[in-house]
Parts: sequence; structure tokens; C-alpha cells
Amino acid sequence: MLLLNARSLNPGGDTCWKLGLIRDYVQNEKTPIVTIAVTETWFKGYHSDAQVQIPGYDVFRSDRANRVGGGCALYVQCSLAVSDTTCFASKDNNMCAVYVGQINTIYAVVYRSESSVADFQSLMD
Repeated sequence: MLLLNARSLNPGGDTCWKLGLIRDYVQNEKTPIVTIAVTETWFKGYHSDAQVQIPGYDVFRSDRANRVGGGCALYVQCSLAVSDTTCFASKDNNMCAVYVGQINTIYAVVYRSESSVADFQSLMD
């Protein structure tokens, strides 16, 4: 698993080059990376999955609406069949979780803003 705090992968912004670096890294890595968990994606609903795709991976997102920053995404190798997904977004928090039955594993990524405490607790409940 690769975990990144991207601080923006916005495909239309000044940081769009970061997504290209991640794509290059996973393609050149000798050891296969099964999942990529990214916090602070800064994706919005108007960004399509095609714009933020990494070849060979399915993307699952929880975008942060109405605020700058935040959000999270899970990229899972296409060879793994995801049988269940849960994505959650609140004012200050985002979460994405997937279940891969063939290896009986749950992968999850959570973004929690600095200002949230009570909201984060409700996410964990």
C-alpha cells in the first residue's frame, strides 16, 4: 500500500503534475502496489474519474464539497474485485473504504481536517 498526503492532485490546477508523478512511480515500481491511499486530493464533483485515473487502478473517491482542500481517494488494482464500497463526506471529514473479498481485506483512507473533533468521532462511530 502506498499512502500519500498529496495537498492537491487537482487535474486542472497548478499541481496537476503530481498525478503524473504518481502514475510514473507505480508503473516503474518493481514491487506491485496493490492500493494507493491519498488524502487531501482536493478533488471536486466536477472532476471526472477519467481525469484522475491511474492506469491499472480503479478509483474510489470522497470529495470535499464547498471548501478548499481535503478529500480522499483509494486507488485499487483493477485485478482485485472490490465487492463493497463505503464513502462518506461531512463538512470537515472524508472517508473511503473498500472490501476486497478474494483476499478478505478492507482498505480505508480518512481525511480529517484540523478543526474537526466531534465530527470525526461521528465518522468513526
